[in-house]
Amino acid sequence: MDNDKIKYLEMIEGIISRLASHSFSIKNWFVISLGGLLLFCLNHSGNKSLGVAFVVTIAFYLIDAYYLFLERCFRKKYNQALSGECDLFDLDIRAIKNEISMWSVMKSLSLLLYFVTFILLFLLGIIANYTALKTSLCSNICTI
Repeated sequence: MDNDKIKYLEMIEGIISRLASHSFSIKNWFVISLGGLLLFCLNHSGNKSLGVAFVVTIAFYLIDAYYLFLERCFRKKYNQALSGECDLFDLDIRAIKNEISMWSVMKSLSLLLYFVTFILLFLLGIIANYTALKTSLCSNICTI
C-alpha cells in the first residue's frame, strides 16, 4: 500500500473515531439531562414532567441514531477505499447515504437497548399517572 492510501485510510478512521466519541457523549448528556428532569419530576408531579422526559429521550435517540448512521456510512467508505473502489481523499458519502437505511440504524440493538428501555418506562409512567389522575378525579366527583 502506498503512503497516500495509508493517510487516506487514517483520515477516515479519524472521522469514524470522532463519530463514535460523539455518540458516547450524546449518551452521557442524555443521562445528565435525564437526571435533571427526574429531579424536576420529583418536585412537580403529573404527566407534563414525564411527557417532557419522553420527548427528550426521543430527541436524544434520534440524534444518536444519526451519528450511528454517519458512522456506518464512513465505515462503508473505508471499505471502499481499502478495496480501491473510490478516489483517494474523496470523503463524499452522499451515494452511500442512499444505500444505508436510517430505519435499519434506528433498529440497531445498541440503540434499542439503551433508549427504548427509557421510552417504555416513561410511557408506563405516563399511563400510570393518567390512570391515577383519572381514578382520583372520579372518586372526587363521586363524593360530591
